[in-house]
Amino acid sequence: MIINNATKSRRDDTLLTAGFNLRSGKIEKALIIRQRLKNIVFNFGRFVEERFRAIAYQVRHRSEAQQTADAIYLIYTMGKVASMSVLDAVTRRLPHAPVFAMHYLSDKNLKIQERQLYNSQHWDNRLYHKIHTKHAAKIRKCIDKYPQKKIKIVTIVREPLNQIISQIFQQLNFHNLETLKKMTADYGLINYDYPTEWCKDELHAFSGIDILQEQFNLEKGYEIYNSGRYSVLVMRFEDINRIFAEAISVFTGVNGWTLRAKNKAENKIYAQEYKNFKNELAIEASVLEKLYSSTFVKHFYTNNEIEAFKKQWKSFKKNDYVYKESSHVEKEERYSMLGYKPFTIWLTGLSGSGKSTIAKIIEKQLFDQKINAFVLDGDNLRHGLCSDLDFSPNDRSENIRRASEVAKQLNDAGVVVIAAFISPFRKDREEAAKIIGDRFYEVFVDAALETCKIRDPKGLYAKAIAGEIKGFTGIDAPYEKPKNPDIHINTENQTALEAAMKIINYARK
Repeated sequence: MIINNATKSRRDDTLLTAGFNLRSGKIEKALIIRQRLKNIVFNFGRFVEERFRAIAYQVRHRSEAQQTADAIYLIYTMGKVASMSVLDAVTRRLPHAPVFAMHYLSDKNLKIQERQLYNSQHWDNRLYHKIHTKHAAKIRKCIDKYPQKKIKIVTIVREPLNQIISQIFQQLNFHNLETLKKMTADYGLINYDYPTEWCKDELHAFSGIDILQEQFNLEKGYEIYNSGRYSVLVMRFEDINRIFAEAISVFTGVNGWTLRAKNKAENKIYAQEYKNFKNELAIEASVLEKLYSSTFVKHFYTNNEIEAFKKQWKSFKKNDYVYKESSHVEKEERYSMLGYKPFTIWLTGLSGSGKSTIAKIIEKQLFDQKINAFVLDGDNLRHGLCSDLDFSPNDRSENIRRASEVAKQLNDAGVVVIAAFISPFRKDREEAAKIIGDRFYEVFVDAALETCKIRDPKGLYAKAIAGEIKGFTGIDAPYEKPKNPDIHINTENQTALEAAMKIINYARK
């Protein structure tokens, strides 16, 4: 339902072909086969889960309590992250009520799924569509069989791009990151209007309730709509932990609700792939603007929230007339002339740990050895190239991305770079390593927070503790220590010169 109709019937074959074209060799093919087997297991597990729920309902249906239940509960999902938590809560709290989870029930979408089932060439993808098509048909049959029962629908709206990307990744049965990145960045292949269309073509078509035409209380975080036999509870994903107990109590008339974590992405078989995918993803700027100006987004989120959502993503401006140029001088020729291969030493650690001091010593030592070295300092970059950035998490990430690109260019030009950045987030340092390549050495300049506070060479800790500086790393903003740095320096038991020489000897070995 997220992939555009024009590409649906070709999707499986395109992805499979792309995978083999992008990767070659026996090892790569083995990885592809392994991934497909994992997807088959995942889909089979989902099939068993859905059938178990259907059988359990049929058993409960024979009981007197089931016969007297006044409502059928539908957990209507656009994405499963929180919906499965809600499903778990409702089935535990209302054990005798018929409760179903599904993505679609409208005639239009049932026909689309049946067509995809018919067109699919791969049996694991056919299984996916068959599961949901049959499940939806059983729910429709149950609803028609008991016209006296009310239909109580629970659904969750979520920041759309996270929701769309999560579903694309879960739906596609061939997880090739490069192919997925190209698909996601291309507005022609991905239907970014899916949330708005789902509200109209699915929820409205099935229940008769158009939630986009009804008022939504942004401060409250949820709203209940009624139309004849149907009632719809809409909750915002971002508010779910705060509002769930109140919202579901008002909706069902039953108290005592708890929400447990279910179906988290980090528990999935593709958790690491998904994390890598999101970290590497870049979205065309015009796509972001179009998505976040949609009817759906403006209905459920404030302007400030929308701007914050946009800043989560790396964006680029598409220009069909910009081409990457190559040099007449090969890297190896340059390295041969210089007599050394340039690299980047990335110093990370708390403010006051000693990064800048060590960086300057490394620079001078290398320069004295006739090696062109240059210190790329975080403070210096913020006076020029990064002067437009603040210290929010997103701008910190952009600061490191820009620094990484500069370091890469300098390495290509034959310059050894000593980058001194707090770089508090592990994912940003991992991204820097990917940009710079195998010439990247991560050095953790370690010192206890209390030691850094005592040193406080720039007086920043004192100001942060006094509340004059907000978002200061180590005080009211986190620092994620490297797990496996190339070099670990402890400046409490090493001099700056000792640390610098240890780093130089490692990088030049």
